[in-house]
Amino acid sequence: MKRILGCTLAVLLATVAFAKTEKPKLTRAQAQKIALAKAPGTVESAELEKEHGKLVWSFDIKTSRTDITEVLVNANDGSIVAVGVDG
Repeated sequence: MKRILGCTLAVLLATVAFAKTEKPKLTRAQAQKIALAKAPGTVESAELEKEHGKLVWSFDIKTSRTDITEVLVNANDGSIVAVGVDG
């Protein structure tokens, strides 16, 4: 049992380390341009993160006085992964 847990933990740690060292092909500026084309407004925040196994740039964009639109841009190919509006 200890051996199985040790192997599982090692695999988990290797996966986390890989995620932290994975480099995006798109810069934040390139991804932000794509996101703003999809949801024009003012970028409130941006971060690089893993979503559903993909490296994405996540942007919170103020699109109106009350709405924030979250746009996820694939950090490797520039495709839009998801768009959601918080009212």
